[in-house]
Amino acid sequence: NNIAIQSKSNAVTDAVPGVTLNLNQTGTSNVAVQRDNSSIVTGLQAFVAAYNNLQNTAASLSAYDPSTKTGSPLTGDSTLSIIQSQMRSVMNTPQTGNALTTLSQIGISFQNDGTLALDTTKLTSALNNNPGAVAGLFGNANGVSGYGNQISTLVKNLTSSNGALTTATAGINNTLKDLSNQYDETQTRIDAVIANYKTQFTQLDVIMSQMQNTSSYLTQQFSAMNGTSSSKK
Repeated sequence: NNIAIQSKSNAVTDAVPGVTLNLNQTGTSNVAVQRDNSSIVTGLQAFVAAYNNLQNTAASLSAYDPSTKTGSPLTGDSTLSIIQSQMRSVMNTPQTGNALTTLSQIGISFQNDGTLALDTTKLTSALNNNPGAVAGLFGNANGVSGYGNQISTLVKNLTSSNGALTTATAGINNTLKDLSNQYDETQTRIDAVIANYKTQFTQLDVIMSQMQNTSSYLTQQFSAMNGTSSSKK
């Protein structure tokens, strides 16, 4: 476009956004820039994999085995249910102000088990037809619209000082602290009872020893009395 560009080195980085021009010699040249869709596809594959890992972890931690009637650490946990519900709600809510409004339009869909699947053919087609709309589906300059912004906001809310995760964690810590205090108090009472029994045992042992001594003394006295009585006869 006949725009003069100055650079301190042969690597020009501010001529075309996102492109570095390496100048090897003087002259003219035609430069063709093409979007690298593969990196975007890889990024969304990583997003889907991360979500599925979260879903699988949640399923494992909340599973219940009816055959053994045993649950997992978070079976029936309300906080986990809230997180899953809110996450799914965000990802199922259509966006506004963008040519593309849902994840299914770019090949991302929910499966019956709650995980996500990615149709890379559909995604590539969307990137070729309207890359800006694909980008707008995940983020917007206003920092509010887009699934990326909304998921980020959800995570911040869940982990804030009064968020569901923070509150649940604090509740568990308080319960553990209470149980620890109860254990210490119970242990103190048990130690006191044991000490009391030991004292009683010691005293009973003393009494037993005294009774044995008394019994021996009485036996000796009776023997002596019997001997005296026999000699008089």
